[in-house]
Amino acid sequence: MMPEKRDAGVIRLLDDETVNTIAAGEVIERPASVVKELVENAVDAGADMIKVDINVGTQHVSSVQVSDTGCGMQASDARMSFVRHATSKIQGPNDLSRIHTMGFRGEALASIAAVSRVTLTTRTKVNDAGTEMIVEGGEILSVSEVSAPQGTTIRVDNIFYNTPARRKFLKSKETELLHIYRAVEAEAFAHPESAFRLRVNGKEKLRTQRTTTMVQTIAQVFGADISRKIIPLSAGTPVMRVDGAIVRPEACRPNAGEIHLCVNGRPVTSPQIVRAIRAGYGTLIPKGRFPMAYLSIKIDTSLVDVNVHPAKREIRLSREKEIFRGISSVVRDTLQTTDLIHHDTPSPPTGSRNTQLSRKNEIVREISDNIKDAPQNLDQNHGDTHSPSNGNPDVHLSRKQEIIRDISDDIRDTFRTSSPTCGDTPAFITGSCSIHLYQKNETINDSSGAIKDALRTPDQTLGDTPADSTGSKTSVYHHLPENVPGVSEAIPPITETSSRAAQPERLHIKYAATDKQLRLTSNMDGETGENLLPSMRIIGQVADGYILAASRDNDELLIIDQHAAHERILYDQLCRRRDRSIQRQELLVPLVVELNTAEKLALSANIDILLELGFIVDEFGPDAFVVRAVPMVLGKRLGTEMIHDIVSDLVIESRKTADEKSDRITATIACRGAIKAGSPLTQEQMERLVLQLSHTSEPYTCPHGRPVILSYSHKELDRMFHRT
Repeated sequence: MMPEKRDAGVIRLLDDETVNTIAAGEVIERPASVVKELVENAVDAGADMIKVDINVGTQHVSSVQVSDTGCGMQASDARMSFVRHATSKIQGPNDLSRIHTMGFRGEALASIAAVSRVTLTTRTKVNDAGTEMIVEGGEILSVSEVSAPQGTTIRVDNIFYNTPARRKFLKSKETELLHIYRAVEAEAFAHPESAFRLRVNGKEKLRTQRTTTMVQTIAQVFGADISRKIIPLSAGTPVMRVDGAIVRPEACRPNAGEIHLCVNGRPVTSPQIVRAIRAGYGTLIPKGRFPMAYLSIKIDTSLVDVNVHPAKREIRLSREKEIFRGISSVVRDTLQTTDLIHHDTPSPPTGSRNTQLSRKNEIVREISDNIKDAPQNLDQNHGDTHSPSNGNPDVHLSRKQEIIRDISDDIRDTFRTSSPTCGDTPAFITGSCSIHLYQKNETINDSSGAIKDALRTPDQTLGDTPADSTGSKTSVYHHLPENVPGVSEAIPPITETSSRAAQPERLHIKYAATDKQLRLTSNMDGETGENLLPSMRIIGQVADGYILAASRDNDELLIIDQHAAHERILYDQLCRRRDRSIQRQELLVPLVVELNTAEKLALSANIDILLELGFIVDEFGPDAFVVRAVPMVLGKRLGTEMIHDIVSDLVIESRKTADEKSDRITATIACRGAIKAGSPLTQEQMERLVLQLSHTSEPYTCPHGRPVILSYSHKELDRMFHRT
């Protein structure tokens, strides 16, 4: 009888090398993962100084070195530290519910050594000599005694040398450096008890000192510019304590990339906590925008499960609803007890308003002097052309009217930039603009009087001017009111019978900005012969934000979002010109923008993209960039918040291609340069806007995918009114 054959199974036990390589792929995703794990080991060792040195080759990060002043290790512990699942942090499963250290899995060094060459040098305080170990591909090559300072230094070379597939999927060296910067920033923020230093190819990129307050830590890690906008926050609930700072609503960003969180000293990502912070701001920031926040949250360790992700980036919380409500309440209460209007002008409470009014009067006096000087300069340039007997007076008057229109724009832009930015901003910021500009009638009276006196001066010095039938002189400054208390008060509406050529002379200041924006995009009309919109008749404007129109057959009501419409026009125009050259304008006063380490790297890596889109940006010292020129479509409305928005997108979307980044920046430029909701339009301006929209590639949606036009048929209207 033949012996029974045993079936050969297909399931087999993997060898140690394969197991280690697979595990390394879970923990070590990129060089930044190496930095994070080594820095957290240094924190657990009680280091008060942690130094990170990065060497970058022509294509990749070639080496990472982390040195600390912690407790160091004995020779036997140094050997055990490279064994998988060997750790000094926990002893049994019950310890997982009360973890106070950054590491506990015992995988970091083993995973790093499995895919690189690691040199470890360490010494404890009680030992005279240190220990040096060299491990490559998970194998110990040598162990020796060396002279070394107290603490531990780990150098990692040839990352992913034995896993070419993983190295192939690494991004550019700039992108990998960006992730390293973000990792070091997160650890420095989470551990103010330690000082940090980051150097790249020998050049220092970040340095922090040990601090005792979160505000000091935020200033050192994220920059002094951020520290001027923050609102300190400190509060406790029955289950947690929240410390740190939030940033004023006007400094919101297009994404959640500047919400930095640490729970029990561990940097984490948590969409739920982000939503809780966003809910705390409520309607103070627009939909689709995110605040900037820097929060350190202390929670009972029994309520926190950190054993969720191999890299320990995510956590799971017990009693999460109570925790999220508590975070939201802390943010909301802090904002409600903070003066969100007056912040950048520290002065005694009784004099804060007077300081603002004095500054605005000074601005108006300067503009008044410019108005007085303008006609005199014009006279010097044109000689006697102001005299009817020596030349055409219409030419001279047209030139004067152009000067006054430009000065009117300066007046409007000056007041706009001297107060919090209005436009597509939350209601409380719009309110602050009104408060700053119209706090007291006497301020506007003084300002208006100074301007009117200046405006009358040219008539007294230029000789004869055209007179009306009653013999009185006719003022050439039709677009400025004569007998009203404020420069921005309303004037009689412009009739539809006004000619297009004469209309700019009578435009009120509140229409002038819109007219300038439409002139910038007026050349869109002739760029394509295809009209993608049906014929329509403009009815009017609702809430200074929506245009009402009727179809040609008068059987359909169309509602057009004026901001989204002009945004689409600008976006198409910029995209068409991208391959040629986008018109730019140099700034009279360059704009200086302070950035943190990660933002500086992101901007440096994408300066060529910004140059193609019309920006000229240069480095300006160690912590700032200077913007010298911007796309023409932005006019004078550029502020640091737009640059921060662009940089924030570059940081978050570091994995995107150059074309994708360019499209995103173009959409941001179009949004910022477009006519805002809340801008009144004349009948002629609405017609021009719709005409330009009709020649765009996608007139029914804006670049962000929001609708531009909503239509209601006759039947739909009947159904709404229950007529069917």
